[in-house]
Amino acid sequence: MVEREAPGLAEGMRAASGPHGLLSRGVCGTVGEALVCNLPGSARGAVECLEAVLPALPHALDLLSGGRPH
Repeated sequence: MVEREAPGLAEGMRAASGPHGLLSRGVCGTVGEALVCNLPGSARGAVECLEAVLPALPHALDLLSGGRPH
């Protein structure tokens, strides 16, 4: 269970997964100082979802480590 959700990341993953993504229960958020993204079980789905959130991860990790929002 995540301590603080990052719903935009989860929604981005669902959007990247096409119509089947609407069935996803994937959650993203923080656990302590870690960012957790619950990826699908299939290799194809996991790659699609990871590619969807990769551009946002540097900023998310910066914020998580105490950086200021831009």
